Parts: sequence; C-alpha cells; structure tokens
Amino acid sequence: MKVLVFVLPLISISCSSATAVGTDAAMPDEAGVTPDTGTEATEDAGADATQPTVNFADVYAIISSKCGACHTTNGNGGLRMNTEDSAYTALVGVASAECDGETRVIKGDAANSMVVKTLKGTAGCSVPRMPKSRTALSAAEIATFESWINAGAERR
Repeated sequence: MKVLVFVLPLISISCSSATAVGTDAAMPDEAGVTPDTGTEATEDAGADATQPTVNFADVYAIISSKCGACHTTNGNGGLRMNTEDSAYTALVGVASAECDGETRVIKGDAANSMVVKTLKGTAGCSVPRMPKSRTALSAAEIATFESWINAGAERR
C-alpha cells in the first residue's frame, strides 16, 4: 500500500506589518494608517484636491428650473439669465442691483455672496427670499450653489 503525502506551505500575512511585494513601502493597517509614517492612506492620493465637485452646469440646471419664470424671460431685478453664458456673466463679480454694497457671487465666498443670502432669505435688505412666491430651494440645491462658489465659481 502506498501513501501519498502532500505538503502545502502555510502563508500568513499581517496587514499591519506587511510590505508591498517588490517595494520598501509599508502597507496601511486596518485603520488606514501606514506604520512607518503614521499618515492615513487614501484611495485618491494622486487626485487633484482642488477639483470642484460642482460645476456651473449643475448650478444653471437649478437656475433654469427654479428661477427661470422670472429671470430668463423677464429679467426681474435686473437679472436676466436666459442662457448659461448670460447667467454666469450676470452673477459672478457683479454688484447687486437691489442691495448697495453687495455682490451677487463672490468667488470663494458663498457666505457673503448675495445669491446665497437671497436663496436662504437672509439678504437683510429689500430683497425677499428667492424664488419669490414659489417653493424655496431645498438644502441640497442651495448647497450646490455654495459648493460651486466656495470652489471658485468657475465657468467650466
């Protein structure tokens, strides 16, 4: 009678102390911290952190659906936004026609941009919450404006 014996090697890898094969770089542990540097590992380490997640096309989609009745065909309040180009030109860096000393969109500063104050109903001058006499924008829609402005209010 013949007995065959197979020997299989046991492999044990510990994520907290293993190194990547062929490199000297340490692997991150369960918390995502690399032991030798103490820095947290990220999936998008090479991604551009300044890349805005919201662009003006996202903002204009809200403008055209929620503000269009008054600000596309009529141009109420001196603000006519019938195209994406005209909306951008009428908003960014432009003084408010309704409130002295206010700017409609201040690049990088949503909190002080008249558009955000108006959408929230906190303008503090004669301008009511917008859209006037219509349902207020949702928190997510206002956040879209804020994100775009805080990221630099670029046209792209």
